[in-house]
Order: sequence, then structure tokens, then C-alpha cells
Amino acid sequence: MFQQNAQPNALFTRQIRQACENNEFEIYYQPVFNLRTGRVEEFEALLRWNTPDGILSPGSFLRQAQENGMIDVIGEWVVKNVCRDIVKWFNCGHTVPPVSINFSEGEIKNPSFVNKLYAIVSSFGINPNMIVVEISATALDKDYRNAVSTVAKLRDCGFLVSIDNFGRDSSNIKALLDVDCLDLKIDGNLLESAKISKRGFDLVLGTVALLRSLNINVIAERIENEEQLDFVRQLGFNLVQGYYFSTAIRGDEARMYMV
Repeated sequence: MFQQNAQPNALFTRQIRQACENNEFEIYYQPVFNLRTGRVEEFEALLRWNTPDGILSPGSFLRQAQENGMIDVIGEWVVKNVCRDIVKWFNCGHTVPPVSINFSEGEIKNPSFVNKLYAIVSSFGINPNMIVVEISATALDKDYRNAVSTVAKLRDCGFLVSIDNFGRDSSNIKALLDVDCLDLKIDGNLLESAKISKRGFDLVLGTVALLRSLNINVIAERIENEEQLDFVRQLGFNLVQGYYFSTAIRGDEARMYMV
């Protein structure tokens, strides 16, 4: 849909702004379940774009949004609409779990990121601890000092933090000391190594045990069958998400998982 042309920036910018104004974007929520209690510990917010050509996942447009300077516009739309849903849930009398939002490396590096996020969340009267800021381990690897500083500011404001793709490339284990995070997702390639070799299995098993000893929750993603569930149980994961438990659902449907 977004092929390069004579004026890619102007066209794409117009498409993104129109999508925000016309609510062509939509937030879906995937529950994260506690294996011990069976309860939903948090939701992950997932962005979809409803276009005339069909529903697009973020992989179809976020890279171009980053390149064309529109990632902050999309990010602001996501945060505001997640906050609106949280307010709706509270107004219905539910006990609402935190919602995890993925932020790009470019957003995290923006000096105004934390202040802008705090201002938006506060404008809805929501406690910042309702928002889990999910950042990629790649962002930590590329600009460690700035990322650690940003996480510290987020935590000072009351936000929760999650690390995604831990173990991809050369994820810095020192981050476990410097980054105060609620939970962490181990990279899929590292999990695959645990399936094919004892060395890989022992490495992931030890990593999960270390994380749990630091009171960091470890989330297994894309669990689609009983075999996968048994495998991550063996490795010590305590939180799971995936189609085996629930698909990504709209905000009104998410209330079924709330007390």
C-alpha cells in the first residue's frame, strides 16, 4: 500500500494524519495470564490500521512512519486511546490491570518522550502505574546510557517498564541491574535454541531463574498449543500470552477478563 513514489513523505504523512483523525486505527488487547493463578496480569496493546485494502498490522507501516517522522503522531494516538479505554473500564467498576504499550527506539530517544507521556496520561486522570512502557532490548544495546536514563525518568514518574526481545543480538545483562523493570520477554530465537539443544535449554532455564530471583516476571509469547505451554512451564516462565489462551480482542471484549 505504501510504495515509494515521487512524494512519499507528503503522501504518507497525509495518510497517517487522516487515519488518526478518522479513527482508522484501532487498539486490540492481548491478555497476559499468570500461570499460577490463571488471572490476567496485564494487557498488551496492539495497533491495527483499518484501510480499504484490509486490516494492516504495525509491521506494514511503522518502519515507514519512523522514517517519515510520523512515529510520534501514531504513538500519541495510541496512548490517548489506551487511556480512554482504561477510563471506560474503571467507570464500569472493573479492577483494571496495567496495559503494556510498545514504543519504538526513536520515541524512547526523544528528549521530550517522558514528559509528553506523563502529560497525556495525567490529562486522563490515570495513575502512571497503569501503563507499562515496553522497550526493545535493541534500544538498550544501541544507546545504553540514554535508554537507562529514560527508564529511570519513567520509573520516577510512576510508569512501569518492560523489556522486549531480551537475548537478541548481545543484550547487556548489566541492564538487569540498571533497569528497574516489571517484566521481560525473552527473544524467540533464544527460545528456539532451548528446543534444539541441552545447552540452549540450560541457558534459558538459568536466565529465567535469574530473572525470577530478581522479582522480574518472565513472559512467554505466542503460546498456541499445549506442547508449547508445557515447554515454557519447564523453563520456569510465570506469565504467558498467545492464541492458546486468547486472541487479541477489542476493548469492550477485554472487560470479560476483569474482576
